[in-house]
Amino acid sequence: MQLTFTFAAPAAVLLTLKRLDGVTSARRYVALLSLVLIAQVSCGTEMLFTLTCVGSVALAAGWLFSSWEVRRKIVGALGLVAAAYAITAIVCAPFLYYALTGPQVAPNRGLAYPADALSFAIPTAITRIGGASFAAVSGSFAAGPIETGTYLGLPLIIMVAAFTVQRWRTREAKVLLSILVVAVVWSLGRQLEIAGHPTISLPWKLVDKL
Repeated sequence: MQLTFTFAAPAAVLLTLKRLDGVTSARRYVALLSLVLIAQVSCGTEMLFTLTCVGSVALAAGWLFSSWEVRRKIVGALGLVAAAYAITAIVCAPFLYYALTGPQVAPNRGLAYPADALSFAIPTAITRIGGASFAAVSGSFAAGPIETGTYLGLPLIIMVAAFTVQRWRTREAKVLLSILVVAVVWSLGRQLEIAGHPTISLPWKLVDKL
């Protein structure tokens, strides 16, 4: 249930955009981002890890495809982000210490529940519309019906494809699509699985033991 509280990720994005636009002062940004990160640690470390990874990719993509002025602002914000994480680590030190050094209470979820390449377009059996029709295929997904949360559906996939064709030259599209591609590849885990059959190794294999 704690993973349903996902307000911290969009809050962190909003604060960072306000800082890059010069709306929020450096001191206020660090203070508010620290509160957001502390709240996320309190709700769940899984979302904090995801927020950190995807946030890093977003900043990198923003830097890569932006003007020199925006790049300078992004670089300037990195120190403030690091300060917010340092404050969070200090405040949450007792919890983080036992979380990192205590006994393992769950298996490596990225290794145990990877997304299947077909799961983005094929619903699982618990999806109300169409799920039962594809149960023979979705039943082979390694993550199972509960942990397979990558289903997008054909309409949304078509919308993303249309956006890519129409806007791929724009800076905004390059940033968004870069983040999307990385997120999709990461969700697939350490190796590409198609209908439950493992195939080639993927970049996440480098960090899956973390």
